[in-house]
Amino acid sequence: MWNGTLRSMPVGARLPGVGILLACASIFGCVAFTARTNARIPRELSRAEFARVGADDSSALQGSDSKNQSAMNTLTRLVRDQVLADGNFLGKTRFSIDQKGHTLFYDLNPVPTNLVLAEGDPYADALEELIRVESLRRDFRATIPNEMFWVAALESIDQIIGRCVRDIEALEPKGRAVTNQQSCSDNVHKAFDELSATIITYAKEHGLEIVEPARTRDPSPGYRVQIKIEPPRARVRVMMLLAYKKCQYFKTSNQQCPWNDLLDSESDMIGWYHYRAEWPPELGGTEEGDFEIKKPGTVTFKPPQR
Repeated sequence: MWNGTLRSMPVGARLPGVGILLACASIFGCVAFTARTNARIPRELSRAEFARVGADDSSALQGSDSKNQSAMNTLTRLVRDQVLADGNFLGKTRFSIDQKGHTLFYDLNPVPTNLVLAEGDPYADALEELIRVESLRRDFRATIPNEMFWVAALESIDQIIGRCVRDIEALEPKGRAVTNQQSCSDNVHKAFDELSATIITYAKEHGLEIVEPARTRDPSPGYRVQIKIEPPRARVRVMMLLAYKKCQYFKTSNQQCPWNDLLDSESDMIGWYHYRAEWPPELGGTEEGDFEIKKPGTVTFKPPQR
């Protein structure tokens, strides 16, 4: 059990304390934010429920009825949980229609894979592509549920990604997974281009003007965040929350998970992260938890309250 406090505030201005519980699952304890700007509890899935996803569902995937579950099944479940819980970044809106303004918005652009999983993870491309597919499926269902063009398109992309994942499963133990990844990525990119063409056709048929998604000059979007450790007696490590969940799903040992030490006073960050703060025993010992970065600010780590 741990009960730690993670404080976050905009740079240069301290916000009033607004303690919001993020994860109070019985197996995890509690982690609190004090900033209104960063704390968010998804309407569909509470933070406590999402915190238990990796621990509970990974066990279920290993049950007697799931012994033959492939990596694709596991990644798909992980993606659905992520999109459900994160509507700001990885699970952002990718398709919408403004009937009053007669406009259609769609965004098929990928997110940099190093913001999804650790650099070099063989499943990073597939997971990023699956997140795009699931976000689009959610938006299409909410906006044009009776249209069929997107159903076949997304199923086709799913099948291509599935073949890529099976190739990784077959070749990764032999160190040859990278050889087929470029070909797989090219096929997925082509399939998304075909989906784009059908969306453009749909817009023309319904008299909708297409609104382009906002472009960013920086290929690796992020916010400048100041890091504080008070007192400076802890080793603090982080990873993308999705990477942490993948470790749980795939039963990866904690030592082999892609931790990154927070050594600098500033860092570029965005989205949800899982952290591990290793304090001396007299300051409470080790604690873990999650936090979200949605704007520039300051993240302060303090010893857990025992």
